Amino acid sequence: MNIDDELCFSKIQEGILNFDPVYWAENKLTINGKPFSLQHAWKPFADIYRYIGVMALSKTALPLILLKSRQTGGTVMANTLDLFFMDNFGKNRAPMRVVHAFPTKGIAESFSKTIFNPMCAGSIPVDVGNKNGEKVPYIHTKLDKNNSSIYFKQFANGNHLWIESTGLTGDRLRSKTADAVFYDEFQDISAMAVDASTPMLNQSQWGAPTKGIQIYFGTPKKKGSNFQKLWDASTQNYYYLGCEKCKEYFPLYTYGSDEWENVWIDGFIVKCTHCGFEQDKRDAQARGKWFGLDPSDDPNKIKFIGFHINQLYMPIAEKKDILYNKPENHPTKTERAYRNETLGEFFDGDSSPITVEDIMEHCGIRDRNFVKSIPSHEKFVAMGIDFGLLNDVEKQVDPDKFSQGSSYTAIVILVEEQPGLFFVAYAEKLTENTPAYKKSRIEYLMRQYSVDLCIGDIGYSNDISWELSDIYGPKYMTTEARGKLNENIRYLDGSKPPKIQFNKDYYYDEMIQQLKKGMVKFPIGPYTYDHIYWLMEHCSNLELKPTVVNGLANKIYVKKGPTDGFTAMLNAYIAYKYMATEGFTKMSPNAYRQKEVVTKPEPNVIASYIPFNYRY
Repeated sequence: MNIDDELCFSKIQEGILNFDPVYWAENKLTINGKPFSLQHAWKPFADIYRYIGVMALSKTALPLILLKSRQTGGTVMANTLDLFFMDNFGKNRAPMRVVHAFPTKGIAESFSKTIFNPMCAGSIPVDVGNKNGEKVPYIHTKLDKNNSSIYFKQFANGNHLWIESTGLTGDRLRSKTADAVFYDEFQDISAMAVDASTPMLNQSQWGAPTKGIQIYFGTPKKKGSNFQKLWDASTQNYYYLGCEKCKEYFPLYTYGSDEWENVWIDGFIVKCTHCGFEQDKRDAQARGKWFGLDPSDDPNKIKFIGFHINQLYMPIAEKKDILYNKPENHPTKTERAYRNETLGEFFDGDSSPITVEDIMEHCGIRDRNFVKSIPSHEKFVAMGIDFGLLNDVEKQVDPDKFSQGSSYTAIVILVEEQPGLFFVAYAEKLTENTPAYKKSRIEYLMRQYSVDLCIGDIGYSNDISWELSDIYGPKYMTTEARGKLNENIRYLDGSKPPKIQFNKDYYYDEMIQQLKKGMVKFPIGPYTYDHIYWLMEHCSNLELKPTVVNGLANKIYVKKGPTDGFTAMLNAYIAYKYMATEGFTKMSPNAYRQKEVVTKPEPNVIASYIPFNYRY
């Protein structure tokens, strides 16, 4: 074979291999500047890539569900497959139109900025053929930047990608036409939104007729959820390891069982359940195979292809890394967190005091939105702030990135509509984190909503707390959460800035009870849902970890994710209590005072009464 023949063969071979998403990803992309590899112990993941990138295109393909734990690369997988579709279609065959759907616009925007864009920019540099020998990232040669935005990405050959959100009802996706849809963070997308948005696949040119390519990625939460119902109707594939000695396949992990602790001996060593041979887990993983139900066995029941993957299969994880996440070994992990986030199992317990679904059911008002402003009013208006070190844009879409101290600055404004009944008039996460920006937003909101008292936590506010105290005087105070306090709450008279100390677990519990009783109303109307979902999520990111102190049961609240919005709302609630109890001196609910109304001379006109319900 001469050199020209070899080059021709090489091009043909590469053209065929490019239709393999694993080969394509390894030759076109990098991960944080490092080589993208799905070889050897990454085989369980590579198999899923290939199924979605190849088998899901078939006219007889079923929708696919990936039930996963945290920290298993699901976000990278979804984004890689987005780019694979965008690069390999529309050339001598129909283009690919993909919708990558998240629960809210905020998450979609974060994904676009912090996951999609960096992966495009980090793709393998290629020569663009100019005189200077300039090289540009490969994906940039396919992306039409002039006709793209945060939410819409136009590619060569007619391919395009929408990075969008379903919202509460899925209505915003109804008008789109797509060939494939990725539902990411599926556990937080309502069944209503899925039912309303899947008809956009009716004219799909790929996948099953009228159904297209449907991919559901998610981390499980509670048993009985819509997510679990779909999983139960799937093939439920689990990955088995391959034994080097007896050549049989054996399970490392069995759903709902801790038997894996006996199979996985220590470090990276596992023991075959057939012959007892001990071997490197990573090598056994490379020899492994998926086992699940056959769709043809019961076509009336099996409606999805299902793959389960969890942290046990991460090649870099040793046994001790997994065991550390068990509640008895970890200072803050609960049984729910371990089952959901480490093992990828639905949890049949009640460690979460309240869920997003609970808040929407008991506290949500679908026909109301944030109010634009509040004039001086006869009801208390309280603003709470939780100061953090991040801005909203900096937070990664992947919840795995959350860590101690990496929190937002969140603001929540509560108005007392009736005695003891509150309405979330406004809430936001600050988009910038400079002291000047924080002060300007606080000044604007204090004025726009006629705030009677604003309270911020003292933790990360040392840079501006003194200034805010000087500016607003008695209308600005700080809080300090304490692990234990005899009187549960107290005002430190004479402190600068004014400070309120409170028993953290006592008041976390009181705030949760207010939510459970529906005494805090959330506007989830069409213009507000995307802007308040984060607050509902933050309120649900607390868990109870019972402990025993001096022989007595004690409730301790721990975080399972960001809680900045919840803390900001609690500060607003504490601000209300301070005003209503005259500085915590009259704590009986019957002694709560009403706001004093300062009447002003009014024109002698006749006007109808308008209840407090300002809307956009």
